[in-house]
Amino acid sequence: MLSGILILTGYFSFAHFTRSVPHHSALAFASDEPTVGAPTHATVVLDRPDYLAVAEDETAPMWVRIEKVVPRPDGAYSYELEYTGLESGVFNLTDFLLKSPDERLSEPIVSVGVRSAIPSDAGEDMGELLPLPPANAFPYSKWLAASATSWLGWGLWLLWARHRAQRAVQEAEMASQSEAAQAADEAPSTRRMADVLRPLVEKAADKTISSKEKALMEHILFVYWSNALELDHLDDAEQLRRILEHEEAGALMRAVEQWLYQPASDVTPEEITDKLEPYMDLDMNELPELAKIASGTLSAGKNLLVHA
Repeated sequence: MLSGILILTGYFSFAHFTRSVPHHSALAFASDEPTVGAPTHATVVLDRPDYLAVAEDETAPMWVRIEKVVPRPDGAYSYELEYTGLESGVFNLTDFLLKSPDERLSEPIVSVGVRSAIPSDAGEDMGELLPLPPANAFPYSKWLAASATSWLGWGLWLLWARHRAQRAVQEAEMASQSEAAQAADEAPSTRRMADVLRPLVEKAADKTISSKEKALMEHILFVYWSNALELDHLDDAEQLRRILEHEEAGALMRAVEQWLYQPASDVTPEEITDKLEPYMDLDMNELPELAKIASGTLSAGKNLLVHA
């Protein structure tokens, strides 16, 4: 009990100084801007050839990759960039480039917009995003940071001592898990599309879904319905518009956006099951493209949610 209190106290004290500010923006963007999860290319002219991209982090709002650097006659360098937004908003591409391992570039400012795959008028009023309250200017902040580090170290030592006494219980649990895993391997490996979507939809319903998980869910639905409705001959923007307007195809995407942004949404398990009904009989083994996407890796592809 004491170790838990010490660790929690240290964690919240430390988080007071290291928390990041969430990025919110309006859901309405220009029609030529990319959607969440869509890899897009841009060219930026910089003065040096040795800038690096910030390492990809699933908590970041955007991923940026440097595809190539081309010298220019004027002595500058053209950087061919690929960027993928994991949440909607307006971002500066050079914020995701490094001068050195511990210093971001940030200038010149190259602003790009990323919009949600669901238009702002797809559901009912989603409420307003409230700004964060101003940081608490506590006069003993430095002392708290040092104390938090000490408390955290003491708590970890207590946990280590307790861990030694629990080893026998953990070994028994591991043996049980191994037997369960072996039984699962011997069982037929059949996955329905509804089983893949359910944990993502449940997280959206209780507002705990991450930007990466939301982009993955939208990606799966976009690719499936583009093929099911035979929309491949249309551009991505028209495909997305028709999917959202379709009574069955757009039902889950519209419901998820409403649940996610309504301030007071109380979604029942029955409602979630009802929205997943069209996907109950779809075997992922018969949909190899979707099975690859559902592995959790966002990669470029023909049917990815590109700019609409």
